[in-house]
Amino acid sequence: MSWLDNQRTQEWLIVINDNLRAVKKNWLYALGAVVVLAIPLSLGLKALFFELYFGDYAPPGVSKPAVNIEPLQVLEKKVLRIADNSYSGFVRIKNLNLDWGIPEQAYTATFKTLGGTVAATISGKTFILPASEKLVVFSKFTAEQEPQLLDFFLHEAKFLLKPQIQPPELEISRVEVGNAAKELTVNAAVKNNSPFKLRVVYLYAEVLDKNNQVTAVNSTSINDLNSLETRSFQLYWPTAVLGAARAVVKSEVNIFDRDLFSPEPGRSQFETYLSD
Repeated sequence: MSWLDNQRTQEWLIVINDNLRAVKKNWLYALGAVVVLAIPLSLGLKALFFELYFGDYAPPGVSKPAVNIEPLQVLEKKVLRIADNSYSGFVRIKNLNLDWGIPEQAYTATFKTLGGTVAATISGKTFILPASEKLVVFSKFTAEQEPQLLDFFLHEAKFLLKPQIQPPELEISRVEVGNAAKELTVNAAVKNNSPFKLRVVYLYAEVLDKNNQVTAVNSTSINDLNSLETRSFQLYWPTAVLGAARAVVKSEVNIFDRDLFSPEPGRSQFETYLSD
């Protein structure tokens, strides 16, 4: 027999049903409101509890070492005459920061006469390596009036921490100066001692007299210098330079260039050394 068929059970069900009908709808609404309000109230109490016990908590501070970046220094600047209405010049910049360099430094060079007349203006960009001297070379420009003064302005310097790579070892050799009647040449060779192909290698030459004074400057670049490759190059001036005695040739690569290094196709960068 089902429990619903029990007479006493049925009587209880009837009593409960009658009592529920007697409850006003307002009370049902109030009950629903209490249930709804109980959720945000409980969250608010939890937040208050957290604030009371943990409101004064402060996480331990993370100390960052102060970075003291030294500004760039202009060590030397000079205007050089090549021929009639043709001139060159250079600026030597010093970066004292051991770990900070500049991937792209903008500059403006203004060449003036002694009276202050602007003879030529050259703007450009270059990179500056950490803890280095940068030679900015103006190989050749023309001017109707002879410039004898050089104003050099460095735009905003945006220093960047040097990448964690070993700079490639480059070797300069076979430097020869040829100072003929109508031309000056500097011949040399550069060797890439790194295990990688280098996309661009920049080369600078300073021609000095017997007193070690700079009498001529020039620059060039070579592309795709393979690992352990030695490549010859020449720097040329269309006139003889009085007193040219010797040349100092330097090489440089931009370590901030993401595409600087590349392994030779089909070959491990260590294969050359393993075969020696």
